[in-house]
Amino acid sequence: MAILSVADDSIIPVGVLFIFFRLQLFSR
Repeated sequence: MAILSVADDSIIPVGVLFIFFRLQLFSR
C-alpha cells in the first residue's frame, strides 16, 4: 500500500514534467 501512496503523490510532479517536456517540443 505504501507503494501506491508514493505513486499517487508522484502523479502531480510527473504530469508537470510531461507538460513541460511537451512545451519544449512545441518550442522547437
